[in-house]
Amino acid sequence: MSPKALSLSLLMLFTVVLPSAVFAKDENDERMEKKPEIRLMERNSASREAKVTKAVEKKKESRQNIEERIKENREESKEKFEIKRTAFKAKLETLKDEKKKKVAARVDASLTEINKKRTDKMSKALTRLEEFLTKLKEKAAVVKEDGENTTDAENAIALADAALEKAKTAVATQAGKEYIAAITDEATLGKTVGAAFKSLQADLDTTYKTISETKTTIVNVAKVVAKLKKIEPTEEVQP
Repeated sequence: MSPKALSLSLLMLFTVVLPSAVFAKDENDERMEKKPEIRLMERNSASREAKVTKAVEKKKESRQNIEERIKENREESKEKFEIKRTAFKAKLETLKDEKKKKVAARVDASLTEINKKRTDKMSKALTRLEEFLTKLKEKAAVVKEDGENTTDAENAIALADAALEKAKTAVATQAGKEYIAAITDEATLGKTVGAAFKSLQADLDTTYKTISETKTTIVNVAKVVAKLKKIEPTEEVQP
């Protein structure tokens, strides 16, 4: 390489390459010199975003869980009670009073429909309660990260989780029940159909009681979490 060409190469090195390298180094230094509190805020933000994503996934999984259990129980009960329902219809056909036959058939169909509507409504109530409980868990977790003692909150949450699972099982079980009047004769038709309706109502009341108990435990969690430290208020529990 001639002396002139060498001089031109060195000139390009100093005017183009080196300034770029220095600029890149300045950027790296600037990133490295970020204040500790900024880096902490970024880490906390990423951590909370991950928790929100996880919570959304858990909500979806919970809804699928209760819905799948209800669907499975209903399908099982349909097969189980098919023989009884066939016998009920056959016995109904032997009755002479057409008016009573129509009323009995209508009541029989309504028992199944009432149970379905009520258990579907209970399922939705449990989903809302669980979503509310999840929000409380997230708030307790944030407070715990700040060094607060959350033992009381964790104990209250454990009780709420147990009550919620009990209610889910009760609703899924109730959804799988069938109420078929045991017809013996025309004279006792009204009595037997009425007994089936009363049995349904009693079971629904018992099942709803587990949801009420669940709500009570979750309200208690809200009270305990609110005492941990000043945090954003949570909306009222609405099952």
